[in-house]
Amino acid sequence: MPARTGKVAAITDLVLEVFELNGRLLRAGDNLVRDVGLSSARWQVLGTVATQPASMAAIGRRMGRARQSVREVAEKLAAEGLVSLVPDESDRRAPRLEISERGHELLHQVAPRQIRWARWLAQGCSASELDTTVKVLRRLGLRLASAEGDAP
Repeated sequence: MPARTGKVAAITDLVLEVFELNGRLLRAGDNLVRDVGLSSARWQVLGTVATQPASMAAIGRRMGRARQSVREVAEKLAAEGLVSLVPDESDRRAPRLEISERGHELLHQVAPRQIRWARWLAQGCSASELDTTVKVLRRLGLRLASAEGDAP
């Protein structure tokens, strides 16, 4: 096996840390909103449509999830009156999800605890470090998106 050095070692370490962090973030999110009937997956979909109505496929692409898993979550959220499935003029086969007033109220309810949690999580990191981390992760995400299916 070839030796991993320099950038190869660094990016490999970064990828492994992101995988582990993702799992921890999902568990933390589940714990943060469980008492209001949400999970990380439900919270992600609800938060995504709160910023802009979108199709299930678009939400899946943004969240890195399969359209079918988004559909399952979306249908449950719709059944609870947290989102609506609205016909999309640009694609009649794929309805858009729009957040309902009840969905906004639920997000408003969990916002203070998310802010407290974010403050706690960010302790020990400077705003500059966090900004740089976001920029690097976005750059890597864009690189991966531009090469989908074409990775060496």
